[in-house]
Amino acid sequence: MNHPSRRKIILVVGINIIVWAGLVWLNLTLGLKVSFGLFFAIPVLLAAWYLGRGWGLVFAFTSGSLKHAMEMFILHEYTIHSYRYWDLFSSLLALSAISLVASWSKALVERERLLNRELQQAIEQIKVLEGMLPICAWCKKVRDDQGLWEKVEDYVSKHSNTTWTHSICPECLKKVKEEELS
Repeated sequence: MNHPSRRKIILVVGINIIVWAGLVWLNLTLGLKVSFGLFFAIPVLLAAWYLGRGWGLVFAFTSGSLKHAMEMFILHEYTIHSYRYWDLFSSLLALSAISLVASWSKALVERERLLNRELQQAIEQIKVLEGMLPICAWCKKVRDDQGLWEKVEDYVSKHSNTTWTHSICPECLKKVKEEELS
C-alpha cells in the first residue's frame, strides 16, 4: 500500500479528534443512560481505511483506551478489579480486529480496482472479426468497409493481432509438382 500523504494524515487525525470529542461529550452528558462504545470504532475504521493497518492499530489502541477511561470516569469504580482489565482487553482486541478487517478489505478493494483496470486494458487491445466477410470466390480478396479489395492476409492482419506465415499444404504441393513435371 502507498504511504498516506501528510495532508491525508492530518485530515483523518482531525476528523477522529472531532469524533472522539463528540463521543466524550455524549458519554459525559448522558452518563450510564446510553452507551456509545460501538461508536469508538469509527476512528479506527477511518484510520485503517484511509491510512493503513499500522495507523488503524494505533487508533484502535487510542480509541480503546479512551473508551475505557470514559467508562472509568463515569462508573468511578468496578466492583471486581479484574473486570476493569477484562473490559480494556476486550475493547482493545475488538478494535484491533476491526482495524485489521478494515485494512484487509481496503486491500481487496484496491486489488479489485487494479484487476478491473487490467481487464479494461486487455479488452481494449482485443480486436475481433465479426459478421459476414465479403470475399471474392475467384482470387480470395476481401472487400473492406470502403469497398476496396485487398488480400485476405492484409485484411485479417489489420483487423486482428494475427501475423501470417506461408506454407504449402500436401494437396497443393502435389499439384505444384505435377505442374512442374508436365
